[in-house]
Amino acid sequence: MRLKFSNITNDILAGARDEAMRTGHLGISTDHIVLAILRNGSNGAVSLLEKAGVEPRGLKRFIDSRIFREESIPYSAIDSVRLSKEGQSLLSMAAFEALKRGTQTITPEHLLLAASLTKGSAIGTFLADRQIDNRRLAELLREERNAEVEIKVPDIREISGAIEEQLGQLINPGEKPQGFYS
Repeated sequence: MRLKFSNITNDILAGARDEAMRTGHLGISTDHIVLAILRNGSNGAVSLLEKAGVEPRGLKRFIDSRIFREESIPYSAIDSVRLSKEGQSLLSMAAFEALKRGTQTITPEHLLLAASLTKGSAIGTFLADRQIDNRRLAELLREERNAEVEIKVPDIREISGAIEEQLGQLINPGEKPQGFYS
């Protein structure tokens, strides 16, 4: 099985590095990926948030207020910015969300569905405070796609094995894969 990121998801993941640097973090977390989704603006995840009653600018302000540090990371340190364990976990969960919905392409919607499952992140807190959970977002996604998507339960080992190399190349281009899941 070969999982892949949609083009827009690739753009979002590249933007997540910028968001981590802007907010003063060397590790790309769930919140940085969500900030990149919001910054991108024209994607299905933002549409889902709006359908759930979330105002994207308000969500961005909330996340920034929770994670922003005084000092940003200088561009000269860009090679030090890496996907955190939390970020790796989010991407694995997004792959799981995609496979549950019968696709091998990870989209921004899958990133958002995975983010809605996180505990301890600003996005997780924000959604929980508004009683917006994974089930509600999945329901809105089904309505948007105007179809009942059969939920499948993939084997997590297939997910981790299929995206490990892709993650390494996306986050650390030109480097040898690091064995995220070993």
